[in-house]
Amino acid sequence: MTEKQKINYLRIALGVQQLGIREKDLAKIIATYEALLEKKGNLNLRDIAEIEVSIDKKYKESKISL
Repeated sequence: MTEKQKINYLRIALGVQQLGIREKDLAKIIATYEALLEKKGNLNLRDIAEIEVSIDKKYKESKISL
């Protein structure tokens, strides 16, 4: 499943529960969750910062290209 599909499904699930979250924040949640699973819960501050910077950069670039 692609990142975009995961974001869309999570957005739908949250919408059904009447919880609204921006797409960028959904991407951060998914990336953090996947990293937690991959590292069996052992995330450190560097991992968290890398996720945040990566998502921020991605969404900044996509905003500029619109």
